[in-house]
Amino acid sequence: MFISGSAPEGGTYVIRPPVRFDLATCQDFQWVMASAVTFDGCCEIVIDLCGTEYIDSSAIGMLLLLRERAQKGGKTVALARAKGAVKCALEITNLGRIFALR
Repeated sequence: MFISGSAPEGGTYVIRPPVRFDLATCQDFQWVMASAVTFDGCCEIVIDLCGTEYIDSSAIGMLLLLRERAQKGGKTVALARAKGAVKCALEITNLGRIFALR
C-alpha cells in the first residue's frame, strides 16, 4: 500500500512507495497516481523513495506514465531520496535525464 499526502501550502503531493515497488504494487500506484494528477492544489508530485529497497521495470513504467499524465495537467514530477539498488536502477535507466532527482 502507498502512503500519500499533500502539502497545500507548498503545492506538493508526496507519494511514498512501499519497500518493494514492483508489479504487485502497480495497481495501488495507479490509484494514488490518479489522485495526485487530479489534485487541484498541487503543482508538483514527489515520489519519495527513501523507504523503497527494490524497483522493477513495471514500476519504472508507472513512473513514466505518471510523468506523462502529470505534464498534461501542468504538473512536474521529481524522484527523491533514492538509495542503494533503487538509486542504481534509476541511474542505469537514465531516469535522471527525464525526472528531477533529489
